[in-house]
Amino acid sequence: MIYDLKGNEIETYSEEGRINGYEFQAYEVNSCLRAGQMKSKRNHFLYRILDIRLIMDGIRKDWGLKYLQEVD
Repeated sequence: MIYDLKGNEIETYSEEGRINGYEFQAYEVNSCLRAGQMKSKRNHFLYRILDIRLIMDGIRKDWGLKYLQEVD
């Protein structure tokens, strides 16, 4: 559930059928296509996500941290 600053519920998401975490992005793309939009009004979050990923990748590199699938 998502709440506003006053504690009022403004949106609810169901975890049912969740597969890999990209479901919300897929739903947003579908909504945009159905509405004839070439760009999501919510896409500003994408840039933040990419920025955070770059920062986290830099930290992992500095620390020498590797995920299991990255280890030879």
